[in-house]
Amino acid sequence: MHSVLFLLVICLVACVAKPSQPPTISLESPQDGVEVSLGARVLVQSSAQDELGVVRIELWVDGRLYEAHRSEEPSGDLVFDVIQIWNASELGPHTLMVKALSADGRVSEPRSVVVNVVQRAPTPTPLPEITPTAVADDSPSLPIHQRIQQRSPGKRWSHFK
Repeated sequence: MHSVLFLLVICLVACVAKPSQPPTISLESPQDGVEVSLGARVLVQSSAQDELGVVRIELWVDGRLYEAHRSEEPSGDLVFDVIQIWNASELGPHTLMVKALSADGRVSEPRSVVVNVVQRAPTPTPLPEITPTAVADDSPSLPIHQRIQQRSPGKRWSHFK
């Protein structure tokens, strides 16, 4: 009788037990190693899943909580997609990390990327194009002073002789 009761208790605990797996999360963008300009708004896109529901996705920057997005459902969403915005306000490499929290308090393994914030050089002003105004002569066999005299009749070019 004790063994039957013991098996019944074990089956009951197994049916009611919390899931052992934490939520999963993927970091869709930005890509690891990407360069962005100082002052850029970086879109951080992530997607989390959990069989009981994801209630929150957190964005951490350089080890500090930057922003948390909560599910509109109190029990969470089975699939929770979020786009968060990080302002690249300091030069250098920065680690962006996301984590998901389930309705029962389990935390996903974090996913992270490194984003390099760079100072972009100003866009150079294009130089004006210089178009020559002289017209090529069809008779290259004449010396240059004769070609100039043909184009400018009545003018004396004393420096050409």
